[in-house]
Amino acid sequence: MKNRKIGYNLVEVILALGVCAIGVVSIMALFPIGSAAARDASMETYSANVADEMLQFIKYRLHEVDPTHDMPTAQAKINARWTKIVGSDTSDISHYEGTALDNFLNTVTDPTKLDSTTEWRAPSETDGLFDGTFDTNESIFQLNSDKGIYQLIVHHNESGVKFGDVDDTDSTKDFAMNVDFRAIAYLWKEKIVIDQSSATLPLEVPYTTGARLVMRVTWPAELPLAARQRADYVLEVFKPIVH
Repeated sequence: MKNRKIGYNLVEVILALGVCAIGVVSIMALFPIGSAAARDASMETYSANVADEMLQFIKYRLHEVDPTHDMPTAQAKINARWTKIVGSDTSDISHYEGTALDNFLNTVTDPTKLDSTTEWRAPSETDGLFDGTFDTNESIFQLNSDKGIYQLIVHHNESGVKFGDVDDTDSTKDFAMNVDFRAIAYLWKEKIVIDQSSATLPLEVPYTTGARLVMRVTWPAELPLAARQRADYVLEVFKPIVH
């Protein structure tokens, strides 16, 4: 019996390599898509977290009661704080109307201004909205020219590294080098509508009693507004009554 030679010729090897190459290329093409999806999901999570943190902080400020005060004094403090922050047409949180919101959010388009302390400031203890001690290594900054616009930052800078810091000799002390997420947000209020069945006379809650706080977050802040993603977050708040 004649022995058959076992092996592969060059054509078979080339065909096999071609099939493998097609499979590998197809799999590799999925990596950028998966990476982009993971990045977008991460950014959306950051956006929701910073918006919730800020809205919940405002709610906390509106409901905060000094345990050393008696009931009349505590209620008077709450009433004054509510009026200043939310409960009037001239309060710190204003009422948004019209189509000017995008113009506000597009105010800062130059990336060099994002870390500028002349453009942004840390909310101080003199602000009715925050009324607390904020340092420049925190993550919430107000636009100097408009109190309704905020820059929200998630970063992993050390406590000694301040907003706007640039160190040419040590990049780890450059604030911007350690920013994970940066967004431009606008905060406004709307009336809570209880009944919209009547187009001529909807039943609304007055600002003296409650309000619908809306925060529009747009990210990443480094891009022009038209190229950013955006999401609106809503929290309804009511003036507390001390018991």
